[in-house]
Parts: sequence; structure tokens; C-alpha cells
Amino acid sequence: MQLRLDKYLCDMQEGTRSTVKDMIRKQRVSVNDIVVTRPELKVNTDIDIVCIDGRQIGYFHYEYYMLNKPQGVVSATTDKTDKTVIDIITDKKRKDL
Repeated sequence: MQLRLDKYLCDMQEGTRSTVKDMIRKQRVSVNDIVVTRPELKVNTDIDIVCIDGRQIGYFHYEYYMLNKPQGVVSATTDKTDKTVIDIITDKKRKDL
């Protein structure tokens, strides 16, 4: 997926759009080992290697799940008494999706 460099870094919670643009202009950001100064530069989230001060920033896509919630399972991420929807989605099932 192609994204603007500043959006890429904001999506990965590296700062606000303005702070990220400032980092880029101060030459703290590199793409594929080349220092960049343009926040609008398009990067490929699957191929390009983006770094801030030499620290690699990977891009993680969100995963969405559709679930037929069984009766007796609560629609919460944590609960001390009842089974939750998170409890019924095991790591193996997540990998199979």
C-alpha cells in the first residue's frame, strides 16, 4: 500500500502530523537508508524501510474480525467473571483468518 511518509509515521504513533513533518525536515527520517526531507514522499508499506534516528518503524495493518458471539459470552475485552469475545478468538484462529 502506498502512503505519504508523514501519514505512515502518524499511523504508527510516532507523533502528530506537524511533529512528524518537523522530524522529516530536520533530516531525522530515512527511507531505504536515504535521508528524506519531503513529508509528502510516497512510501510502500510492504517494501520500504522507514527509520527515525536509525530506529526502524514497521507498518502494521489493522485486522478486522466478524464474530457470531455465542450466548453467555460478553462483548468486552476483559471481564473477571464471564468469558469474553477475546477469549474465544485464539491465536491459531487469528492466524487462519
